[in-house]
Amino acid sequence: SMRFCLEGGTTKRALHVVHAEGNRPDWVYNIGIQVTPGRGRYRGTNIVTFAPQFVVDNQSDFKLAIVQHYMIKKEASQRVHLTALPQSSLPFHWPRVDLDQLLSVKLLDVEHCRWSGGFCIDKINSFHINMRDSTGKCHLLKVEVVQQGPTFFTVFANADVMPPPFRIDNFSEVPVQFYQTHTTDDRLKTFIQPQSSIPYAWDEPTLKPLKLTLAIMGGTSSSYSLDKLEEGEQLHYENFIYLAATATFENNWSGPSRELVLDCVHNSNIVFMRKEKGRRSQLWRMTGSGMLEHEGSRPPRDPRNPSSSSDPGLVLDIADLAPRPGQAVPLTLRKPDLRRKATQTWRFTEQGQLCCQAGSMCVQAVGGAKGLQEGAIAILGPGMDPETEKKLESEKLAGTSQLLSDKSATSITSHMLISRQKLRPGSGCVSVRVSMDGPIRVIELVDIQQRQVVKRMTMEKDLEGWEVYDEIKGSKTTKSLSPVSSATNIELSITLKDGIGVSLVNSLSEELLYVTLKNISVEVVSKLSSITFDASVTHIQADNQMWGAQRPVVLFVTPMSRQDVMDNTPALHFSAHKVPSAKWKAEIFKHLYVSTKRMTLHIEEHLLWKLMQLAGVGKDDHTLNRLDEIFDTHRALSAVTSIQSTRYYFGAVKLSVNRVTLSMVTASKLPPDLKAIKNAFAMRLIAFEQANIDMRSFEQYHMFETGPFLINKIMNHYREELIGQAAKILGSVDFLGNPLGLVHDITEGIAGFVKDGNVGGLLKNVTHGVSNSTAKVVSSLSDGISTVGLDEEHNQRREALRNVTSGSSSDHLMAGFKGLGHGIIGGVTSLVSQSISGAQSEGFGGLIKGMGKGMIGTVTKPVSGVLDLTSGLANALRDSSTRTSHRGPNRVRSPRCTQGPGGLLPLYMKSQAEAQIMLYELNDHDYTEFLIAMEQLISDPSGEGNMHVLISNRQVLFLNQKRAKADNVVLSISHAEIIDCKNITADGRYYVELTRKINSDVASTILNKPRVRCDKQNIAKKVAQEIKYAKNLYDEKAQTLAEDDSSDEEDF
Repeated sequence: SMRFCLEGGTTKRALHVVHAEGNRPDWVYNIGIQVTPGRGRYRGTNIVTFAPQFVVDNQSDFKLAIVQHYMIKKEASQRVHLTALPQSSLPFHWPRVDLDQLLSVKLLDVEHCRWSGGFCIDKINSFHINMRDSTGKCHLLKVEVVQQGPTFFTVFANADVMPPPFRIDNFSEVPVQFYQTHTTDDRLKTFIQPQSSIPYAWDEPTLKPLKLTLAIMGGTSSSYSLDKLEEGEQLHYENFIYLAATATFENNWSGPSRELVLDCVHNSNIVFMRKEKGRRSQLWRMTGSGMLEHEGSRPPRDPRNPSSSSDPGLVLDIADLAPRPGQAVPLTLRKPDLRRKATQTWRFTEQGQLCCQAGSMCVQAVGGAKGLQEGAIAILGPGMDPETEKKLESEKLAGTSQLLSDKSATSITSHMLISRQKLRPGSGCVSVRVSMDGPIRVIELVDIQQRQVVKRMTMEKDLEGWEVYDEIKGSKTTKSLSPVSSATNIELSITLKDGIGVSLVNSLSEELLYVTLKNISVEVVSKLSSITFDASVTHIQADNQMWGAQRPVVLFVTPMSRQDVMDNTPALHFSAHKVPSAKWKAEIFKHLYVSTKRMTLHIEEHLLWKLMQLAGVGKDDHTLNRLDEIFDTHRALSAVTSIQSTRYYFGAVKLSVNRVTLSMVTASKLPPDLKAIKNAFAMRLIAFEQANIDMRSFEQYHMFETGPFLINKIMNHYREELIGQAAKILGSVDFLGNPLGLVHDITEGIAGFVKDGNVGGLLKNVTHGVSNSTAKVVSSLSDGISTVGLDEEHNQRREALRNVTSGSSSDHLMAGFKGLGHGIIGGVTSLVSQSISGAQSEGFGGLIKGMGKGMIGTVTKPVSGVLDLTSGLANALRDSSTRTSHRGPNRVRSPRCTQGPGGLLPLYMKSQAEAQIMLYELNDHDYTEFLIAMEQLISDPSGEGNMHVLISNRQVLFLNQKRAKADNVVLSISHAEIIDCKNITADGRYYVELTRKINSDVASTILNKPRVRCDKQNIAKKVAQEIKYAKNLYDEKAQTLAEDDSSDEEDF
């Protein structure tokens, strides 16, 4: 085969096996090749996988015959097909790669089943194939082509697992022929009978254009594109009538001939002949003026335009010049003549006679009832006498039910009864419309006279204000709601004005997010026919609850400025309309609408990877260090489950995301577990601020896909939208000083000055924009210079000093001065500290390296400190000039205390959260220490004699005031020093007594027993128990062997 690259990706190669004869085509084996990088210890290795390019997997209940499409003709004489048994799979290679690579199948379980049309198996697709039997009946099969690695799996399943792609509903009165346009095989042209419905799929999926042809025998035909949901061209057919002798069609007729109709024989004579279906000489057509046109005397016409023929044809008339009262006259055919209107105009009476306009003469057979036989001449003779006719008319007007007299009854004999019979039922015009019934495209055939439009107003939310028309096809149907069915309707309305709060805590007992949803409104209406769901949330805020977060609020509704138009829409609105679907493995929605308000999103890299970790990314890291030995099994199972997955149909889906103000805060250093997740994604994040991202809505109509496919499609849409906004993101990056933000601030200030004369606003905006850009540029320079210094410990300490979470100007200013001091001290001590550190770790070689690093640090560290001071000053100036309307909201609540007794998650308590903040302010923000309890020992109304105890997992602190200041710490005892703790009573007072060592020497026996007074005995008892509990936790951890996460595999 040809060579292929080993750098990565998927490709294919054809392996040729040459026959010994040399005059036969080569055998060709199609091999799929995938090159993927290894993971874990194999991350430096590219793994090459060889597999068949095509695998056929039969998950249906039928035995299938499989063949390349060109071999269908040969298969009749030679058994050249492959057989796929139910629940089996087999590799497939094209017998002839030089011919069309199309696959055809047929059902071996169906007698005389024909081959399906050819279809491609080298493209990811989902469709149905159609196979006909000897009667033309359609047998459908579901086909799913999925790609797993280098292999295309063609999975067959029963058609009933999913809705068919098309359905033909014939509600007309005549059979309609249907077939795929441009199909030449007459066996694929079959009829759908009246008042019936059949599922359908394309007979030839590759025959373009894909259109369906409908035709009525003896009428018109037309082709329709099923991609367009619209009314198509109508089908027409001539609906002629027979002029029948009514009595001969009755069951009790005893005459010599049955089923007699008027026929025109030689010389235009009209006689009674036996009815023959489709015989043109027996067919008539009544015009709008009452004439009876004879179809057999004129050439066939276009049913769509009956008046297109220039020849008017002949009409029914009498053979004489005029009727003679009381005398019979033979019937004949003549050309239409206005002068003979009296004898060429006919009417059917309610008594069942065919009468001429001139008088009461009617059509009848010669010789009376006995003469009503085949070949009898039809004449126009006397009908009822005038008195009988007047009597019948008066009885009709009076509405009586009295029977006629014997004279009246005998005056209308059987040979005078002539009725009309349609050649075919219906009006002669059939409307064709393509519509949707959930995921099924329906071709509706309805007689034009049977369509009754019923106007009704719906009260459904999603259609309020619309006029909905229902079409009743065929016979009238009425629906009555029984008490049982009406009782199943459920309407649910929920309103939560104060909303709910959701706290997101991971398995490491870290609270990551606190999401606040306020003013929630939910409406659910459940009926037998549908379920509607409508929900809205007025206010959304997501707080970053991680300690040390630079942006405490992750997500919130963007505050409105003076220039913005008032927007009262909810922050989040969700609307869905679901239709039950018990027959298929599918969920059907008429619509799904989701919309959001303008939102601001602050992403911190540390929180981002924590959320990824919570979602399970990198959870099973040990699997990264081994090869997937059952790779083929996983691929096959994935391919099979794809056809068994639930599919979702949406008539309309629209996701509208309003403008998002996006910011990204990167982390200079990540812990090993988060760093592994970041490396797995292989992406580099850049810091930027307030990039205004405008994304187009995701709109799709008539989607019918699996859940993962829909999610991927949505993600791809917004990924492309973000890529399209790359210029805005690039203009907001920190290392460029956020130039778009600077332009926006200056533009807003000038607009306010011009419109309102606001000089102060102009100065504030310009100051904010310039100081913000200065702070970001200087900060980026400082980070770069610090990296050059090659002192990781110094940089970690510098990042901790620069991390300001409160956002106040004084904190930024203080952080700037601390950074300056840290840089100067680091520069002075750099040469000595780096040399000693290098010598201790690597000996003499490390000493030389350390001296080099120290010399570099002597210059870079003070420069970095000066830049940190400049950045701090600029940040302080920026925050002081920020408008109130531009400031983000504060956290809804402080981060919760996540470590309760026994390691369980306790209920949220504001006092505990505040105590935890105090602990971290006292221990210099060491977040590995966590709070156990905080109690008030002594309560003094004046506030001077108060005493509090703060118990953590490492120490016990006694404070005279509930403030995070070192001066307020009266006594600090580490758990390592505590030997015992108990509550005692002395002199009527209650104390907590701690027994501790004076020094940390194990052999030391010198003890100290400080006492702290409490107001009440129960307080002293409770505090003593809490200190003992904390001491036990400390001892257990000290005696627990820590798990060693490091391994030799990290060296690979």
